[in-house]
Amino acid sequence: MMTTRNINLLLTALMMVVLQSCYGNKDGDITDNLPQVVGVKGISSDTYTLYQGDKFTLTPEIRLSEGADSTAYDYRWIVGKGEVISTQRDLDWAVSLPSGYSMANNVPGTFVVHNKENGLEFRQTFTFKVLSSYTPNYVCVYEKAGGTIEWMALQGEPTAFSRHFDDMIARISPKEPLTGKFSGALLSGSELAIFTNHRPDYGRCLSIRNASAEDNFLFNVGEYTGEVATKMYKGTAPTIDIHNAVFGYGATKYFICNGTLHVFNGTDSKLPVFDEQTWVKSQGVKQAMSSKQFQRYKKATFVLHDDGRVGCYHVYNDEMEYIKADGQDFRLDELVGCFSEATGKSANQSYRIYLIGKKNGQYKMYRFYVNYLKRVVQPLKSEQTMDLDATFARSVGYWWGSFGQRYGFFTRANSIYRFDYYEMNQFDTDKAQQLITFPNEEEIIDVVPLVKGSGLRDEDFCTVVMLYNKAQQRSSLYVYETATGKKLQSYDHIIPGRALYFAKCL
Repeated sequence: MMTTRNINLLLTALMMVVLQSCYGNKDGDITDNLPQVVGVKGISSDTYTLYQGDKFTLTPEIRLSEGADSTAYDYRWIVGKGEVISTQRDLDWAVSLPSGYSMANNVPGTFVVHNKENGLEFRQTFTFKVLSSYTPNYVCVYEKAGGTIEWMALQGEPTAFSRHFDDMIARISPKEPLTGKFSGALLSGSELAIFTNHRPDYGRCLSIRNASAEDNFLFNVGEYTGEVATKMYKGTAPTIDIHNAVFGYGATKYFICNGTLHVFNGTDSKLPVFDEQTWVKSQGVKQAMSSKQFQRYKKATFVLHDDGRVGCYHVYNDEMEYIKADGQDFRLDELVGCFSEATGKSANQSYRIYLIGKKNGQYKMYRFYVNYLKRVVQPLKSEQTMDLDATFARSVGYWWGSFGQRYGFFTRANSIYRFDYYEMNQFDTDKAQQLITFPNEEEIIDVVPLVKGSGLRDEDFCTVVMLYNKAQQRSSLYVYETATGKKLQSYDHIIPGRALYFAKCL
């Protein structure tokens, strides 16, 4: 039987063998002073989005141990299933899809720093996906001067769009222009639906990604995938009226069709298919409204019915409940605006949501409490009602809030204002700060606050403002830091028409 002392001696011997196999056969190599790579900076842990044919450059910063000879190293950049794309220290690669991978799928990459003298290697991993030249990260739908509807593919992030392609319908389907009055748009992982009043199609569905045999998706970027009236709608109504279309990251997507509110899973990769009986949340619906910070953690949606009653639901597969205030049905004539509280909390945690409503010519701001018990959402609780000056309320274009800080915002004319709603018991317009003012010739079309990543954290990324210049008949995108109003970027008059819709692709 081996004694404890013998076992310890055996383990020590095995450890020496392991160390010699890593560092060489010389006892002198087993030392803290062995030349080695300490670390590599300049390679992101986030997934890179690359485009076929573009240049992908990386300049890593390599930290060596004290006394190490930088000339003793060589380098390899490896992607996919072992394909070496460079043997230089700095990467300068004409992007192409590695063998065995599909467009838009994550591809592994490794930067290898190899010591030619002792054989040691340091490996820094990264991931990327390759998209076609037109594949968008964001889309913008707009109306051209002649009345046709177009869309733009934007690549990169709002703080630094790298490329954009306007008039995508004219590029891909020049003989099939999209006409009619715009009534909304809806995104999925693969497609964009643009709703209009044009009969008999009521709009078109188009691809925002490349075809994939693996996913049984047969359309490349920009190609029509079908008409709204036949691809999405399977009912029997002689006319279709779709409006109030909204998509929330990780929450739900919804729209009203012929007075019926249809609600769908927010993570579906394809556009929804529905009729009068499917995916119905409520009927006799006049309006539906969510916070502009609508995402997986802040997902209360208000539903105004033709009889004035207001309901609320939270997720696509929950029942809608009518709101009670002082034991009575909560009623309004119009939903005017909505914003949710910034809490920093994760899913199924309590928060407050503010609704601006109109009734009998009067405007009020209502504060509601959303509570969860054992991950189950409870009926909305009314906490506070604040009067708003009617003249002021009528002059406001949009209301929204910050994801990460307890600020609310609104637009009036060509300006954006900020106010602090923490422990607010009455709304005082004089305390609102004028944060941003645009030139008089620029009309604010809409405001889109963006959350970081896929909405897993209640944290601001930036806010995008769509502006329209009537004289030039072109629109701009203005990007700023949500809470402070600091300008981050602007894309002046890049959109050849009146902007209608801007959204981030999944």
